[in-house]
Amino acid sequence: MIYEYQKDRDHQKPLEFYRDYKGILVTDGLQQYHLVDKKLPDVTNANCWAHARRDFADAVKAMDKKDPSAGHSSVAYTALQKIGGFYTADTELKKLSSE
Repeated sequence: MIYEYQKDRDHQKPLEFYRDYKGILVTDGLQQYHLVDKKLPDVTNANCWAHARRDFADAVKAMDKKDPSAGHSSVAYTALQKIGGFYTADTELKKLSSE
């Protein structure tokens, strides 16, 4: 695993950094990384679930203030449950050997 950080949001820096990389690039969803994905054929961009989850969690919180029961029947709540399942699977997979 590599963590790469740049002070600005220019897509040229990650494009240069990952030019020889082949694989999946997990990012926070910034548009610059989607450009890297498009320009480097061996790179696949995958947004992280923590960032994707935030908007769903905010939507459920906003609904809970108005009508707590409505939040649990919403699409946003269902999405949070599915993402929680991904986290659970990830935790279980970490226990396995690489083989």
